[in-house]
Amino acid sequence: MRSWGRSWSRRGTGDGVADRETLLAALTPALISAGLGGTPLTLVRLEVGVTVPEETPDLTARLLALAADPAALLARLGGEEFALLLPGRTDGEAVALLDRLGDLPVTAGIAQLVPGEDRATLLRRARAARPGDVATGRPTPRVGVADLERTRLAADLARTLRGAPEQIEVRHRPVVDLHDGRVLAVEASWHWEHPTRGALAPAEVPLTVEAAVEVGHLVLGRACADVVRLRAVTPDLHLHLTLPPGHLGTGASGAVLDTCEATGLPPHALLLGVPETTLVRPRPALLEELGRLREAGVRIAITDVGTATPLGALDALPLDELHLGPALTAPVVGSGHRVEVVRAVVELGTALGLTLLATGVDSAPRAAVLRALGCGRAAGDLFAHPEPVVTVLQRLALEDSRSPAAAALGGPSRP
Repeated sequence: MRSWGRSWSRRGTGDGVADRETLLAALTPALISAGLGGTPLTLVRLEVGVTVPEETPDLTARLLALAADPAALLARLGGEEFALLLPGRTDGEAVALLDRLGDLPVTAGIAQLVPGEDRATLLRRARAARPGDVATGRPTPRVGVADLERTRLAADLARTLRGAPEQIEVRHRPVVDLHDGRVLAVEASWHWEHPTRGALAPAEVPLTVEAAVEVGHLVLGRACADVVRLRAVTPDLHLHLTLPPGHLGTGASGAVLDTCEATGLPPHALLLGVPETTLVRPRPALLEELGRLREAGVRIAITDVGTATPLGALDALPLDELHLGPALTAPVVGSGHRVEVVRAVVELGTALGLTLLATGVDSAPRAAVLRALGCGRAAGDLFAHPEPVVTVLQRLALEDSRSPAAAALGGPSRP
């Protein structure tokens, strides 16, 4: 018997097998390409058995044969774990492809891209799809396909929306002024409290267009009502909310304005976020709805800037704010080059009259660098985790006169 791990280690990456960094670098453009073209993209995580008979054919050749398509990529993640990126392939095609492994003792997890999700979520779903026990010599591949789970979850979600909508929970955390710590707005988020699986983040929830609209209406109504309550304590407080992918562009602008009227939230106190991947090649219906919302006073922001920013279209899009995502801002501490990139984005946004907000800020050093670069607003775990409206209301009522926002929401007096 010989060890798979030791055999692979001796081969390194000079034989056509990529490393983890190469895989991560390839995932982002692959996600963008799949989103623009409406084509499938599947990620397979492979874990080989601890040992294999000496007479088994060459491991590298067998695994590389799965990536024969020029667009495919095989990478080693570490130990006996590998990843296979398959642009243009569905999860069903990936299952058929794995049949070529024959008697290799392999465990596989397969996840097909869900529109709007990022690379971290795709990787996590592929890992979650992998059966928990590692193959140790069984003669056939064992496969866990994430899409089967999505089908079950979609049915559960339909039942939830019909009979138990309270399982869709809304949380808030502060958007603060990086110069004086004031709370300017709350950033609303949602999750599904599944009765058996626990809390599921939006990227883990399978949303059809119909479900996205229904969840979007539900979350918008609750978030608006929550902020109306909070404005009784902090009158100028605004609401930031990114609706589920697919919600806007379906005639939802009228419903958004109706919700504002029904809850008593002024349209100018609402900011709707649109993921930047949606705006790389926006649908005319989406742009029309964004235009109508802005005319009514609703503010519009591009969120998660740093993934696929359509710089050439910024001046033509109906926008009020740029929200810089952590993928763009996280490396600013310790990376002079990234500092200059962020500085350029901030200066561009400022020149276009857009408000800059950094999201996902989780450290004081990052907040300090962003403040120095001219990004005046931030949100993230440094200031507070998402909380129910009752908790936020209590915190706002306990404002400290020295630094009201930071004290109210548990953050530092100066980021």
